[in-house]
Amino acid sequence: MNSTKLPPVSLGRKILLSLALIAGLIFAFVFAFPYILMDASKIGRFEGREFWILTHVSMGIVALLVGPVQFWLGWKNRLLTHKKLGWVYLIAIGLSSLSSFYLAVTTDVSWVFGMGLGGLGVAWVLTTGFAFLAIRKRKIVLHREWMTRSYIVTMGFVFFRLFVGISSALEVGTLFERLETASWFCWAYPLLIGEIFIQRKKLLRSGN
Repeated sequence: MNSTKLPPVSLGRKILLSLALIAGLIFAFVFAFPYILMDASKIGRFEGREFWILTHVSMGIVALLVGPVQFWLGWKNRLLTHKKLGWVYLIAIGLSSLSSFYLAVTTDVSWVFGMGLGGLGVAWVLTTGFAFLAIRKRKIVLHREWMTRSYIVTMGFVFFRLFVGISSALEVGTLFERLETASWFCWAYPLLIGEIFIQRKKLLRSGN
């Protein structure tokens, strides 16, 4: 199971990979680029913290878009390119999570919101860190599982905006309540659902 020969890519995985890449591109163009282009209506809310939000957003987008490519390269055994882009993914998450901790501590929304974002940062570092340790020990299956968890947390960018958008359209709670809930929902619930699927596969193929 720990050999570098990976099983064929299923249609379901291809579909999920395509959806993740499309979602990442849409998020980048609609929500991230205004920050990078220094849109006053966006960046103005982070006066004095411009460097941190720009680092968080730009490096987060790098991780968001590199992730699907990494899964594809890993599935296709293109391991040299996979390894090089893996370092890009790792560094991007390191910088983005570091800036997220600063933004969480200095947020002017609420301490609940800050704790949610801080939790996301911790989950991001831990899942990616374990993925890195697994591949260093050549435990391919474990590496893939932890990378799946890592990318679920990376998709927290998308899930956050999706939750806020839907709850706003439905006029659920106040804006602050939506933001506070989204800061936890965007990573905790997807990570739990992802874990159920990871463990379900193990249980179904286990003989004892």
